[in-house]
Amino acid sequence: MLNWLKGSKVDHPLANAKDAKKVIDEFPYSDPWKALEDANYWLASVNDTPEFKTGHRIETLVMLDGATRKSHDQLLAAYVKLPEGERTQERRIWKTSSDFWALLGTGYLACVSEAQESKSLSKELKAQMPLLLGQTLRALRQQLKWVLMRYGAVRGDLWQDIARCVTLGEATGTFATSVEIPPAVTVTPSGEFLRTMMLWASSPGGLSPMEQDVADRVAGAMTPNFRYNGASAVDSEYCFDTEPARAPLRLTRSTPVSASTRYFDASAAHQALQEALAQLVRGGKAPQGVDTGPAADAHTVARVLRHLIINWAKEMPSRAFERRRTALKLEVVHGYTQVLGTIDPAASDGLGMTSGIKPDSWVADDASTGGYGVVAPAGHGEWLRVGMLLALRSELESGWSLGVIRRVKGDEHKQFRAGVQLISRQPVPVQLRTMASAAQSGKQTGALLLAVRASANGSMHVMTPRDLYTGREALEATFGHPAGAKVLENGAMVESGHDFEWMRYKLLEAVI
Repeated sequence: MLNWLKGSKVDHPLANAKDAKKVIDEFPYSDPWKALEDANYWLASVNDTPEFKTGHRIETLVMLDGATRKSHDQLLAAYVKLPEGERTQERRIWKTSSDFWALLGTGYLACVSEAQESKSLSKELKAQMPLLLGQTLRALRQQLKWVLMRYGAVRGDLWQDIARCVTLGEATGTFATSVEIPPAVTVTPSGEFLRTMMLWASSPGGLSPMEQDVADRVAGAMTPNFRYNGASAVDSEYCFDTEPARAPLRLTRSTPVSASTRYFDASAAHQALQEALAQLVRGGKAPQGVDTGPAADAHTVARVLRHLIINWAKEMPSRAFERRRTALKLEVVHGYTQVLGTIDPAASDGLGMTSGIKPDSWVADDASTGGYGVVAPAGHGEWLRVGMLLALRSELESGWSLGVIRRVKGDEHKQFRAGVQLISRQPVPVQLRTMASAAQSGKQTGALLLAVRASANGSMHVMTPRDLYTGREALEATFGHPAGAKVLENGAMVESGHDFEWMRYKLLEAVI
């Protein structure tokens, strides 16, 4: 590799070894944002210089890709940890990162096109095919990933680009050839293809951005366990058509197939997931050998593993509740602070609210006992994320229900559809403080009970601000009419959201 650095006639600053090294070494790596923006400039410049020969172009792109790997990882980690409301920062990170992978993919795909159009590949270029195809498929997977983290519509020609890589890999006999890419990672084009396919098969629209990143990382660790069956449908669970290229599908009797259909499945990865989850539950730590990222805690990882176990299974579970078509108008409020202020207006004074709460207007196009399928008007759903807390009520109701977004999908018209799980039909305001604070007449914090009565086993479910309670401390809970105080103890996390925590406590009969 890098034979071109010995000398080149291309009139470009990166065509000379000394100048290329100087340009890349001077990237402002202390600022990952700026480093990636500089890389984007040079990627666009290389893409606009047709004089680069194919091998030369591949090696230049690989240099820029490898040099900014750490910067990209830092921006990704910052993105998935962004608190709700950080719109400006979210847009800047998303655009910078998305532009990087789009430019990188454009450069690699230009090389794929040149290789496809060549009547006879040179020995040197054929030797580069595993690297080119692996890097191209990786760039396409990252493009898919960044679109999905915003629940956007995937461009149709992305699947065509993936199909081109599969076809070229099969034609050159290099689809399963391993290659080392910076930083010292061994991959195969088929492995990168499978990782992309299984990320899509993971139903990422049902995961938050952080959970999607964990799912992608888990898929990366599980790639050696996936199975690519090529043109054989025997025992396969999923398929991908290369002509015409379209999104991968779960294989059923009605799935259209042809000679251009390629088959794959989770294979041994499904059992490996179950073992990883059992290990996590036993030890409270992420499975060995699985990099789940710097931001995810054990609870998040466990939720993702359970989600993948369901979606990578041979058969999907049947729906718990029957859905019915409807056209029901809904008022919707999102975010813990706004939800609490809506359900308990008396709590607004302590929530820092400076103006009234104005609900969004949505339409539910299907409904069940467990929730709604809703449509957010174009331009009014950009804030939607899986795991977001909602207060909602229909035009037929006077009281507010409590819900959590479980699925989001956008379309090319920037209209978003979401699946909402109803977790309480009658949430109850409650004032909380630790028993230690109560002994000193400390300040109470507003929260929400999912029900005024404990369950049969004495459990009470509470929605609290994020990171307020650990569950290890006993709480004084004041609620009801007339208000009375009771003790909650032995708390455990049910779910951690963007700005809330769903906790389960044991209700003691003792009244304070």
